[in-house]
Amino acid sequence: MKNIVSVLVLILFVYACKPGKQEKVLNEKEKDSLNSRLSSLSDSVDFIWARMEQNDDSIFFCVNRLGKELNYSGNNAAIEYSMKNWVNQTQSKKYSKETVKVSSNIDLYDAGMDSLLNKTRKGALNTKEFGKLPFAETLLSDIARYQQNIFLLRVRHDQFALEYNNILKDYIGRLNEGRKDSLKLKGVFQIQS
Repeated sequence: MKNIVSVLVLILFVYACKPGKQEKVLNEKEKDSLNSRLSSLSDSVDFIWARMEQNDDSIFFCVNRLGKELNYSGNNAAIEYSMKNWVNQTQSKKYSKETVKVSSNIDLYDAGMDSLLNKTRKGALNTKEFGKLPFAETLLSDIARYQQNIFLLRVRHDQFALEYNNILKDYIGRLNEGRKDSLKLKGVFQIQS
């Protein structure tokens, strides 16, 4: 029994002394190449982020415009007011590049956006003016298209952000040497383990 305990203690000691993940050593050319790749990936993430925001803004514009169209055609100020209110509620839940790192912020905004889209669709379809306005149907189609664009852009965003994060995780200490601002991981939309 004493021998078994001794062997177990020895195994635990060897395991505890095992070195952790070592950062890879880089020469200056490799470091410059990785910095260039990180810069390119960061630019791609920023570009896609801007496109997602444009699509969000386009959804909000279309919802507000739909409310105005329904009001103009049928003197229905209540639907216009409701749609503006729904847009404002959803916009107040919007995440940023920093807050996107917390998945509950994404969930909160997505739930708000789903609610906005469902209320907008039902609100528009339940007005007597809707059938008389082909432009209203176009606005609903545009909203659906912008929402699909956002989904596809999120996938693309995460591809670039995850590649950026993986490089950074492997070389963070070496790449941050001599920098005024340290490199930080990018937020992603998919759940990370």
